[in-house]
Amino acid sequence: MNDITKLSEENKNLKAKLADKSSLLRDAFVENITKNDANVRSYTGLPSLALLLGIFNILVSKCSSLKYWSGQESAKEKNYQRNPRREKPGPTRKLSLFQEFILTLVRLRLGIYEFCLADVFGISKSRVSQIFITWITFMSNVFGYLIRWPTRNQVRKYMPMSFRKNYPNTRAVIDCTEFFFQRPRSPTSQAATYSTYKSKNTVQSHPAEVQLPSVQFKRHHVL
Repeated sequence: MNDITKLSEENKNLKAKLADKSSLLRDAFVENITKNDANVRSYTGLPSLALLLGIFNILVSKCSSLKYWSGQESAKEKNYQRNPRREKPGPTRKLSLFQEFILTLVRLRLGIYEFCLADVFGISKSRVSQIFITWITFMSNVFGYLIRWPTRNQVRKYMPMSFRKNYPNTRAVIDCTEFFFQRPRSPTSQAATYSTYKSKNTVQSHPAEVQLPSVQFKRHHVL
C-alpha cells in the first residue's frame, strides 16, 4: 500500500509538471545553457561552467540582502539595494535564484528582447525587466570593486585632440559609427581604412584614431 501511495504521488506530480509547459521550456533552456563549457560561453560570455557556478555561489551567499526593483519607488533611491531599512519588495518568486541569474546573463550577452525571454521563462515582460534591473544592480554592488575606471585626469591625459576640442567631458566611448566607401586603389590607403570588424573599407566617426587617405567619396557607396 505504501508503494502504491508513493507511485500515485509521483504520478500526480509528474502530471502537474507536464501540464505546466512554461516550466518545461524554462528548465530545458537552463539545462541546455549549463550542459557544457561551450554553451556557457555562447549564452553567458563566461569561459566555463565551473566559473559560472562559482560566481553564482558568491552571489547566492549574499542574496539575503537582494531587494527587487519596484519601479518609481526604487528609482527615487540612488542606491536602493544598499538601503538596510528598505524591506525586500516583490511578489512570490516564480523563478529560482539560479534561473534569474541565467536570465540576466543571457540578456546581457545576447541582448535578447524582453518579450522573448518572457516566453522562454514563462513570466511576464514586466517581470523580466524587474529581474534584470534587480540583478544588474545587485551584481554591481557585490562586484563593483573589481571594476576600476580611469580617473578623469587620466582620461583627459590620453584623450585625442578632436575630443579635447569638441567633447572635453567624455569619460568613455561605447561605440562608434563606421561608413562604408569605395575601396581605394592605393594599397597604403586600403590598409589604413580596412576594418577587420566590418571586413570592408570604412571611415570611422572619430578620425583621430584613423589617418584617412585622400579618397574621393561617392554618395551611392555610403550606407
